[in-house]
Amino acid sequence: MTPAMVKVLPDPVTPRRTWCLTFDPMPATSFSMAFGWSPVGLNFDTRRNFIYYESMISHIRGKVLCKGSEYIILETNGVGYKVFLPEALRAQFTEGQEQAEIFCALQVRKDETLELYGLPSFEALKLFEVFRDVSGIGPKAAMVLASLGKPEDIRKAIASRNTGFFRGIKGIGEKKIQKVIVELTGKLGVFEEPRSSGDEAVDSLVSLGFSRAEARNALSRVAPEITDLQAKIKEALKFLGRR
Repeated sequence: MTPAMVKVLPDPVTPRRTWCLTFDPMPATSFSMAFGWSPVGLNFDTRRNFIYYESMISHIRGKVLCKGSEYIILETNGVGYKVFLPEALRAQFTEGQEQAEIFCALQVRKDETLELYGLPSFEALKLFEVFRDVSGIGPKAAMVLASLGKPEDIRKAIASRNTGFFRGIKGIGEKKIQKVIVELTGKLGVFEEPRSSGDEAVDSLVSLGFSRAEARNALSRVAPEITDLQAKIKEALKFLGRR
């Protein structure tokens, strides 16, 4: 037999409850996360069972495992990444190519799947993000727009409102090109060029392909309280679109 110590309590014993007020951060955190707040710079998506960084993948270097009609699969550290690429950039890669390098942007689709879109340079990646801020421009269109040529040439085309530079892009019509140029004019920095004298709003619409008569007629229908140049042009384009 093994001796044991037994503590005998007096009878009856009525245990007392001791209350201690402590702060539980989880309810407040969960509530805040539900409304979009995220600690330490992370994006907590309450619809999914994982946490991701908004720009968690921006550059990949590895081996090209295979090529599809719109993408390549790039293997690095044992993981294959499917990266959508514009046609000209995709043509630069060959299956089995080692040390292939691509800048890319992670996008979350409405069905909650993740997709990677590749760009040829860091400058093109920054342009992709600018184009994505334009309403109606999806990631594939932004990828193609940002890869049309040298970044400085794209900026100059927007600054000079050269719609011809952007023609021929599948899925992007004339009106959408005009919308992109109007929204981005003056927002791309050092390549902005000085305007000619005269009616700047009319000149802007003419540079988009409208006649001066059409431009003046549309601008005459814009509410007089709208004085900002970009706002006037946007309103005028609405009337011109109803022709």
